[in-house]
Amino acid sequence: MRHLFLSCLLFAITSAVHADSAVTFETPKGQVACVAGDDWAVLSKHLQTPVATVVFQIPNPADANTPESTNLALVLYDLASAQGKSRFEQPLPQYTEDKPEESSLDGWTLYRHEGMQNEVEYTILDARKQRVGDVAATVRLAWPRLPGNDADYDLAMEKIFRTFLAGVKAD
Repeated sequence: MRHLFLSCLLFAITSAVHADSAVTFETPKGQVACVAGDDWAVLSKHLQTPVATVVFQIPNPADANTPESTNLALVLYDLASAQGKSRFEQPLPQYTEDKPEESSLDGWTLYRHEGMQNEVEYTILDARKQRVGDVAATVRLAWPRLPGNDADYDLAMEKIFRTFLAGVKAD
C-alpha cells in the first residue's frame, strides 16, 4: 500500500517549510498538495493511511515564552477504509454550549467556534471536504486570544486559513 504523505518525509529532516513551497502527499490513488507558510514549523506528522496528518505551528510573537501556540492541522482520510470513514464522520468536538457558526467556501464546510485551553480563550476554525481527489480532508486552525496579539491578528489568521484551503488540491 502506498503511504499517504510519502513526500512529507522531507519534513523529518527540516524543522520548517520553505516559502510558498507546495507539499505533495501520495494518496491511495493519486496525490494531494498543500502550501505551507515559509516560517511554519512542522510539529508532527503521521505518514500512514488510512488517516494521515501533518500539524504546523504558525509563529506568533505574543505567545513567546507561554505554553500557547497557533497551530494548523491537515488530516486526510481514506474513505475506502472503515477507520478512515469512521474518523471523518466523527462530529466536531464541542468546546462550549454554543453551536459553531457554519458557512461554506469552494466545497468546504467551515465552522468557527471558541474554546479554552490553559485558561486562555482560543478561536478555532474547522473545515471539512468530502472529496479532495480520492480522500476526504479536514483542516483546523486554532489560535490563542492573547493580550499581545496584533490588532489584526484574527483577520490575518482567517486569511491564512482561507489561503491554505484554496491551496489544498488533488492531482
